[in-house]
Amino acid sequence: MTDRHIRAMLRSATAAKILNGWQGPHLLERSYCIAPRNAAAAERPLADVISYCESLATAGIQPLFRESEPLIYGVESSHGHLGRRPPPGSRAARDL
Repeated sequence: MTDRHIRAMLRSATAAKILNGWQGPHLLERSYCIAPRNAAAAERPLADVISYCESLATAGIQPLFRESEPLIYGVESSHGHLGRRPPPGSRAARDL
């Protein structure tokens, strides 16, 4: 399962209020931080996250893809964007 597909599944689970949120992928550890609705957030290895996404799919959760995905991964810039320029007209773009 690709990182793009994992992010789409986690995004959908968040929209469905199954998760409070998530972060990742963390490239050095190949892990994600998952925050279930009624439990503490936890760092999970990639294999666990893939299994979780497969369980979500079995439960009928459809991936929620974005039109644009970050092209470069790394440390978030001071504008909160991962390796990409902020949208034109946004506050972050005006600050550049």
